[in-house]
Amino acid sequence: LQRVADAKPSAELTGAEGEQEDEVDMGMSYQELGDLGYCRKVLHCGPLSMFLKLRSTHWWGDGRSLSKSIRTNNDGLKTQDDKIAQKVKDFWFYNAINRHKMTTLTPSYHAENYSPDDNRFDLRPFLMNPMFAAQFRAIDRAVKEAAEAKQAWE
Repeated sequence: LQRVADAKPSAELTGAEGEQEDEVDMGMSYQELGDLGYCRKVLHCGPLSMFLKLRSTHWWGDGRSLSKSIRTNNDGLKTQDDKIAQKVKDFWFYNAINRHKMTTLTPSYHAENYSPDDNRFDLRPFLMNPMFAAQFRAIDRAVKEAAEAKQAWE
């Protein structure tokens, strides 16, 4: 029983699928996902405001290690701002392409104040363009401006 309790969260059902870990499949740790979910649900952040909050020292701006992006494998991501920006983009991309699944959930227990509600009062659109072109361009601009400001100080 202890072995089951200590097991990492996984979608592995029979063991025949090989070793699967949720964090690897999602491309983000549960801690990262919790921070992203908190920003979206509790702080009412969109992509740009989420990036700006997370890059502060209080959140992820302290240089902590972030899990690799499964969309880019961290190729070309040099600075912490680059990594945070990609993590935010990944979150919003996957949120958009999976949002429609939330409309079929039955009511469930909610352990966090940012967990999905039972959909009675959820009037958000459920079919979204996952590209968020304007928001992602704004994030890229913020990353570039921060890099330029840092170079000016050096």
